[in-house]
Amino acid sequence: MHRTKLAWKLLLTVTLGSSSLVLATAETANTNTLEGNPAATALRAEVEAIESAALSDAAFADLLTRLERAEQPQLLAQAYAVRCLSLLGSDTNAAATVAEAGIVFAEKRSDVQALSGLYICRGYVRELDEQIDTAMADYDRAFEAAKRAGNRSDEAQAQALRGEIHYARGNFSQALSELLAAHRTSVEIADGARQRYALNAIANVYSDARVGQYAQALDYYRQVGREHEAAGNTPDVATNWFNIGSTLQITGEFAAAEEAFRKALAVYAQLDDARSLAQTRRALAVLYLRMDRPVEALAAADAALAFAEGNDPDFEQSNVDKPGVDQPDVEQPGDAASARLTRGSALRRLGRHAEAAADLASARNYFERNNNPRFVERAVAEQAEVAAAQGDWQAAYTARSEQLRLAEQLRSQADAELSSRLRVQFDSEHKELENTSLKREGELRSAALRDAERIRDLRGTAIALGTIVVLATVWVALSAFRRARQMRNLALTDELTGLANRRAILRQLEQRLAGKKHPAAPVLMFDIDHFKSINDRLGHDIGDVVLRKVALAAKRLIGGQGEVGRVGGEEFLVLLHAADADYLRAVAERLRQAVEALTFEAPATDLRVTISIGGCESGPHATRMEDLLKRVDLALYRAKSGGRNRVEFDPVS
Repeated sequence: MHRTKLAWKLLLTVTLGSSSLVLATAETANTNTLEGNPAATALRAEVEAIESAALSDAAFADLLTRLERAEQPQLLAQAYAVRCLSLLGSDTNAAATVAEAGIVFAEKRSDVQALSGLYICRGYVRELDEQIDTAMADYDRAFEAAKRAGNRSDEAQAQALRGEIHYARGNFSQALSELLAAHRTSVEIADGARQRYALNAIANVYSDARVGQYAQALDYYRQVGREHEAAGNTPDVATNWFNIGSTLQITGEFAAAEEAFRKALAVYAQLDDARSLAQTRRALAVLYLRMDRPVEALAAADAALAFAEGNDPDFEQSNVDKPGVDQPDVEQPGDAASARLTRGSALRRLGRHAEAAADLASARNYFERNNNPRFVERAVAEQAEVAAAQGDWQAAYTARSEQLRLAEQLRSQADAELSSRLRVQFDSEHKELENTSLKREGELRSAALRDAERIRDLRGTAIALGTIVVLATVWVALSAFRRARQMRNLALTDELTGLANRRAILRQLEQRLAGKKHPAAPVLMFDIDHFKSINDRLGHDIGDVVLRKVALAAKRLIGGQGEVGRVGGEEFLVLLHAADADYLRAVAERLRQAVEALTFEAPATDLRVTISIGGCESGPHATRMEDLLKRVDLALYRAKSGGRNRVEFDPVS
């Protein structure tokens, strides 16, 4: 995955970048003006220096006391804000304490200028502590305070941080809306640091597999990287290499991805940035899994987990309490869960199933508690594979069913976002057509009135005008109908394969079981063998080609004899109109052979794809769809456990 946060150092740079602006505003607003007040001017200089000076707690407390005695409340509030932000990289607990005290002080005075920075700081601390909902609430407060204060820099930063949380949760439309607004504001105020921050976050969204705008994402990353190099932002250069590596991994350019990750590792090692080193090692572990190098993947995942749980043997003791270096004795639960998920995958591939099951259960529990369905789905998919490898088919079936439910939930969310974009497009076009029609009608009426004195009989003009208005109205109605039909098709069609989606094919099955004309419902369920391995070795683009070709082969073979739908990632359901047991078996075998005969172009010319098929009939008295699906799914698992590339039927059929 991509780093949804740049290194804390970038946030610190970005947020502190506006401190001089904030302090200047505080000076303007201060009733006890600094002009002609050398003592107050000196205090302001001390506040400005907080971000660069390594103040002790005692020195900061002394500064607060002197600001209070000098009756400089705006500067005092800003001192809290700058102090909090300056502590983010070295002591988040102290940053949180300063933020709380500063917020209490600034809220009493309704000092929105200081509050925006304080809320951003406290929100970021909460986000690091996995308190996502409360962090989002703080970013909302920061945005509102910044708007009231006219502080567009903090307004843009709050939007960017909210957008990143939406992205982490899989809410891509909301994420892009926030991030594009943040970038637009940053451009308007010529804030280069925030522009880079927002553009990097936008690239993260584009490079997500569910958005898939990889070329655009790489362009943005490279643009941001050049700007960071020119500005000498070494930590952010490393983060940029990390994100480029993550994107290249998704597109299947594994050698280039490994090179990018190693460049990031080299820079993070120079910076003694232990947490970023651990996150990059986990990313390398994921890459090694896709390259079928599980031994190296396990070593990298072990190193990442050691840091996340505070047991990193490579972390030098001299780094303890070192400003700017993440401390290993503080457990990072999110990092640990991600590392365990990757480690569990590596252990499964190495045949160490009991250890894999323990890691995957731990990761799943964490992601469920933190409402992250994307990672829960990945953990459950791995659990199904482990259970199948151990021969526990009931557990494998249960996990697989849950994984399909989660996949459908994520797919429905993606469909809803597509429908939302289509609906916006439809509303815009519909309104445009209405406006065009009204404008044209008005022009025609004006022309008719102007010509009234010269034309004795206006009947022909009126008829023509009415005809045009009617035609325009029909045009609007037809456009609305076509768009509504497009939206209906979108809701019932799998976007990648063009087949009926899970919702549509299951609805047909349910109607069949409830109908009187068809007392039996012959069904086949098939799964592409080792599909995850295809994705891991050749990349998701080739995986998509496989899905489309298998879907087309099934659709051509079934033809008018029934319906084919995609019900999961690589799982399909065939619903035949009518068939006895022998015919159903013959169709299943022809389908298996048709897929096995598929060929592929470079770079997958050597790829051989097979499927495992399970089949059953409902029988004249079986009317529960859930029971039928369970039977056919268990038949499918028997086909997979029997060596794959085979057909198995429910014994009742």
